[in-house]
Amino acid sequence: MENCTQQTGLIDKVGKNFVRIRIIQPSACAACHARGGCGAFSSKENYLDIPLANASFQPGETVAIRFNNSQGLKAVWYGYVLPFITIITVLLVLSAFMHEGIAGVMALASVGIYYTLLKLFGKNLTKAFRYEIIRT
Repeated sequence: MENCTQQTGLIDKVGKNFVRIRIIQPSACAACHARGGCGAFSSKENYLDIPLANASFQPGETVAIRFNNSQGLKAVWYGYVLPFITIITVLLVLSAFMHEGIAGVMALASVGIYYTLLKLFGKNLTKAFRYEIIRT
């Protein structure tokens, strides 16, 4: 894969048709010398379920996950850009026909509906994202 990003993770669970990988992202200030006195020091833990037939991985195994950079742009498109376009479009269209307060509430509700549909069709959406798992 060209133009790839790689992230290290730990196999958390091996299912029948998937592998769950735990990715720990340290905070940006993890290398800071003053982190002991700072309340902002934290790390974020994410889980990534990757569909995988005949997984030969074991829980606790360290792996690298590689994915194409364009997939990150696709995720930003689905997660941020489309909801923004939805809320602005609904707000502009409905404010022409009804009170702005009601149009605002409807616009917020439309984004809730969007994310609900995204969650419902998530299994189809995961087919659009391809990952490569590499033993380290």
